[in-house]
Amino acid sequence: MPDPPVFGELDARKPIVMLPVRLETRYFDAGGGALELRVRLFPSAAHVTADRPGVEPVERAETVAYWRTRRARGDAAPETDAAWQRLVQLRVLRLVREHVQAGHDR
Repeated sequence: MPDPPVFGELDARKPIVMLPVRLETRYFDAGGGALELRVRLFPSAAHVTADRPGVEPVERAETVAYWRTRRARGDAAPETDAAWQRLVQLRVLRLVREHVQAGHDR
């Protein structure tokens, strides 16, 4: 099964960080006198949110566009700045909409 597009664009030569996590390890008999180490990662309960909304398709598309533009044009290019501004505007609009829907504007 292929990696999801988000993970497929990560550079395999650079590490990613998943913090904080709880790490559990255990050895199992793998047969023939060999041992197998199994590792389980659990995100910290403080960083798990059940009601967190997902990323909207347009937000994801603008995020991908920003990173592709930045990679192609560089950090200081006007096109990179414009892509960033579009992404920030989308996020601000979403946060305002959620704030109003939650009744925090009253």
